[in-house]
Amino acid sequence: MGRMQGRNPGDSCRIVGTKWGGSAHFEMSGAFLGAGEGGSWIGMAAGWIMERATRTLTIPYACVFHVPERGGYLARFGDPESAVGAPVYVDITTIPTWTGRSAHVVDLDLDLVRERDGRVTVLDEDEFAANSARLDYPAEVIAAARHSLGEVRAMIIERAGPFGAGLTELFAPLRATP
Repeated sequence: MGRMQGRNPGDSCRIVGTKWGGSAHFEMSGAFLGAGEGGSWIGMAAGWIMERATRTLTIPYACVFHVPERGGYLARFGDPESAVGAPVYVDITTIPTWTGRSAHVVDLDLDLVRERDGRVTVLDEDEFAANSARLDYPAEVIAAARHSLGEVRAMIIERAGPFGAGLTELFAPLRATP
């Protein structure tokens, strides 16, 4: 748990996600932007790469990730100056842990998205139900995922915590990156 310690803005770091049972799900590299709102902020300039288990994606817009100290989620904020991508996309996960410069999460299937028109939608409830049974998620993991889903949904709707205003300055160094 916790945040990336002893780092300076601009230091490279990684976010690594697996599925329950340890299979690879995603990996991405970015720059440590700082700490605040109960976690660490990691930025990726436009054109960043997400390595998925089955494919590699090039994301055409800058993003800022919030890796919470205590919450069971990983939040991605799209550049507000970009016309593509959802402004907020959240993976419900185990509580992130740090090993050196890498944040590690286990993706628990459930996702939340806040669209440009403000709608907040829960995604992949069917996948969560199927994987909970197929992969035998422990009851406490299921309960924690459902709790995180409700808590994060409320923060997104209320624009509270890391989902509030004030991310603009975090995008400035990402836009300056060639």
